[in-house]
Amino acid sequence: MSDDFYSAAIPEPTTVLGLRLRPFSLGHVILLGRVRSSFVTEGEPLSLHDLALSVLICSLSYTDGLSLFNNRNLDRFFKRWHSRLAGESWLTRLGFRKLREIDYAQKAVEFGEYIKRASKIPNYSYRADDFKQIECPSVQIVKVTLMRDMGFREAELMDRPWGLCLWDYVTIRALAGHISLVDSDQLKEAQAAADALAERIKEGQWPT
Repeated sequence: MSDDFYSAAIPEPTTVLGLRLRPFSLGHVILLGRVRSSFVTEGEPLSLHDLALSVLICSLSYTDGLSLFNNRNLDRFFKRWHSRLAGESWLTRLGFRKLREIDYAQKAVEFGEYIKRASKIPNYSYRADDFKQIECPSVQIVKVTLMRDMGFREAELMDRPWGLCLWDYVTIRALAGHISLVDSDQLKEAQAAADALAERIKEGQWPT
């Protein structure tokens, strides 16, 4: 369990489509949700534009990611980016050299794994009575809890690793006695509880 915490606090460096990604942050969750990225929004179809925009967002800070919404040169940037990845040059334009093939499906898998690693929530058990229905995005619940209980300002949380925010949220709930952290050795015994927990969270029920 301790290794999971340290990995959440200091994620492994990741590069996708030639861009070095920042640690997947709370702000990235919000930005990807805003553009309805298929990587965080259930039911949205994956497209090349979706992949490229999601990767670009996660290579930037929250503030720089926000600036993309007012950037009128994004299409031009995407074309230059693709040309660079494909190795386009005067030689390729004259037919003396072929463009590099880019396996976008594999890149989507790599990017999805980056988000999955960064979104791991610690295993915990709970009492059913400690849950209530909250019609609110989970990222907002985590954000407000950390601001209330740890004294963060909103701006400080936007570039904070999402996995670390989840660890802090769960730890706060554990210290309050509402849930209990489950060691990985106990994972099999806790699997039924974890499955039920996932269903409750999916329905908007979070521990308070």
